[in-house]
Amino acid sequence: MRQILCTFKSPDDYFEQLKRFNEHSRHGDTLAFLGAFGLRDGEVVRVGILVESCQQRTDLHMRIVGRRPSRVGAERGAPWRYQAVVTTEDAIWLQMFSSKMVTLKRVGHQVA
Repeated sequence: MRQILCTFKSPDDYFEQLKRFNEHSRHGDTLAFLGAFGLRDGEVVRVGILVESCQQRTDLHMRIVGRRPSRVGAERGAPWRYQAVVTTEDAIWLQMFSSKMVTLKRVGHQVA
């Protein structure tokens, strides 16, 4: 199983890429990331999420549900924008991590 590390500068950056499930979405909670991995739709990967400003990390199993070319990513050597949905068994861990990020944002946690 492939392992990917997605690094975000702050909780705000993390939440910009996380799309929460709602009644209009086709999938559950999804995360978008850039890469040159050659991943296929339906492939399950292990995604490490690191938020640098508060030094928090979690690892989740996610299923690739979309891939499209990315002009911005191509300029950075990562020509694809992937969309991945958290697997059912790891959905609770994503919810817990996201709740933790909301709390850290609210209390203004900063690393010295």
